[in-house]
Amino acid sequence: MRLLNPPTLGLAGTILVAGAATAQAQATAPSATTPGPVTIDQSDLYSSQRPCARKCWDSYGTIGYQIANEISCDMKPNVRNECFCRTDLQFSAHTFVASCVNTWCSKVAADIATATRLYDEYCTANGYVQAAVEAGPPETTVGSGNPPASTTGTRAVNPASRASTGSTGAAVTGPNEAEQSATERGNGAGGGGGGTQLGAGELAGIVIGAISAVATIAGVIYARRTLRNRHKNQAQALSAVAQSTDRVWGGDQGLDGHSQRWW
Repeated sequence: MRLLNPPTLGLAGTILVAGAATAQAQATAPSATTPGPVTIDQSDLYSSQRPCARKCWDSYGTIGYQIANEISCDMKPNVRNECFCRTDLQFSAHTFVASCVNTWCSKVAADIATATRLYDEYCTANGYVQAAVEAGPPETTVGSGNPPASTTGTRAVNPASRASTGSTGAAVTGPNEAEQSATERGNGAGGGGGGTQLGAGELAGIVIGAISAVATIAGVIYARRTLRNRHKNQAQALSAVAQSTDRVWGGDQGLDGHSQRWW
């Protein structure tokens, strides 16, 4: 497996590098497991992390709280190795650690690699070996007239076969490689229509702009109606005053401005 330069890997690539660094240790892990509360905070590697990364481990005074919550482990009175490092849950926990540190530590590759290696090495040291993910045979499409396209499927295999190859020559790959492939496939699928799709922020801006425009138009219409009604009321009031004055002073006036009627 060829390792890329970490500064250019991104989140999926960093997970791949961290997984490769611990693959050999996982393949030779002891068979006996160590039940009991999680003590990952006693590791020197844990202490070497930046405070931003430690937020992904210690919450509410409980070590491993964040990960246990993610993979639905019991957290009272404490998180236990039996669930924290359970073989079939390690992939989800490993992925969560990478995502959490990526968020809190501003996507710094070194912090992500340290945190994921810490989790993998801790579980391996306590006898919990993550199930490998084996590359399945390529799926081909027949009759399309184009060169057959192939995709790689994944399935869990026995941890003991992590470093072996099958009779067909397909190499056994770690879960981090499968994660990278899934990420690349997701990016590729999303990239095809990216030129015409709007992001959530842009859509929100359009909606807010439309609402503001409607509110402005409604305000203008309301103001015009209010002003029109005010003028109408003033005209009616003036008309009433004129009629009242006409009744008091006799109504019609002559050319000299004096009333032609007499009491």
